[in-house]
Amino acid sequence: MPKDKTSDPSELRRLRREVFYLRRLSEFAAGHLLKVDLQAIAMRQELEQKRRGFRLMAELAANLGQDLDNEDFLDSISRRLNNALNMRRTIILKPAPDGLFTPSVLQGYSREERKDLENLRLEMGQEFFNPLTPILVTGADPPERLAALRGALKLPFLISVPMLLREELVALLVTGRLNELRPLSPRLGWSDVETMRTVSAYLATLVAGHRLSKVEALANLDPLTNLPNFRKTRDSLRLTLSLAKRAGFKLAVLFIDLDDFKNVNDTYGHAVGDAVLYAVAERLRGSIRESDLVGRLGGDEFVAVITNITHQEDAALVAGKIIERLSEPIRFHGASCQIGASIGISLYPDHATEDSALLAAADEAMYLVKKRGKNAFLFAGATDIEK
Repeated sequence: MPKDKTSDPSELRRLRREVFYLRRLSEFAAGHLLKVDLQAIAMRQELEQKRRGFRLMAELAANLGQDLDNEDFLDSISRRLNNALNMRRTIILKPAPDGLFTPSVLQGYSREERKDLENLRLEMGQEFFNPLTPILVTGADPPERLAALRGALKLPFLISVPMLLREELVALLVTGRLNELRPLSPRLGWSDVETMRTVSAYLATLVAGHRLSKVEALANLDPLTNLPNFRKTRDSLRLTLSLAKRAGFKLAVLFIDLDDFKNVNDTYGHAVGDAVLYAVAERLRGSIRESDLVGRLGGDEFVAVITNITHQEDAALVAGKIIERLSEPIRFHGASCQIGASIGISLYPDHATEDSALLAAADEAMYLVKKRGKNAFLFAGATDIEK
């Protein structure tokens, strides 16, 4: 009868060693595969974040130079930033006149948390203001590093970059995560910092565009009535004339001067006078089409440009409507003001073909109305005023 090898102690020890080796080998292989899987997941996540980051950059670039509502836009960008870079919270801190910083955007917080943080006032050190050395706080840092800021913002792991416009500090852009759990919420790194610096630069450019649009608006609008001022009105008239010459349509220029406006100022004061001018602007807007133009030249003088008219009667109808609307009493804080309007009308191409000549002809006709009874209109070159 042959001998059973499994009963041989040396053979059993050899088999046990092989089983142990194979078990260790399989554990090592499984651990290696798991590590590779985690690395692959992290790489996919990083690539996806970069893709979203590039998309965010493209969206920001598309808004360059637009007239934006600052707070709403920054709040929207903060929300997109959280989604794009897998951040949990984003805060925009703006400097107050006393040098402290207050949050203007709190994205990723609950309503109760926002209420607690709205009146937060933070003293930020000089290290936050250098664009070459942005702040990065991760789990590798000691707990005491920027502990006051991390606690105040309820954000343990964060990136902070300054938003600079030339050398002016506009705001601090702070974003971060509540935990560091791979692969879904990995530790913040310098690639995240570089993305945030790019976002900050874009936002600063957008703020510059917003400021520029406000300056341009102030340069082109009358601050009292929000109508185009003399400069903008002349530019718009020139542009409309060039279109009329190419397209072959007629237009009318109405030079409008208020009657008895001086009595309003003398009787009720300049505050009421300003209110009357604002009401006049609103009534003028309501008397013309959206395709037409109206602007304030200064004082109590206005200009309306009526485009695409067929006959001079079309301009006469608009002038009559304006006189009717402006003759209605204007009430302000118990005062009832009665004014009127004298209007001179010039036609393109009948009376002139250039903007200055059209304005001069309409102005001359308006002065004839003033001399002959007011609250009426007259075409350039005519002698009989109409009401």
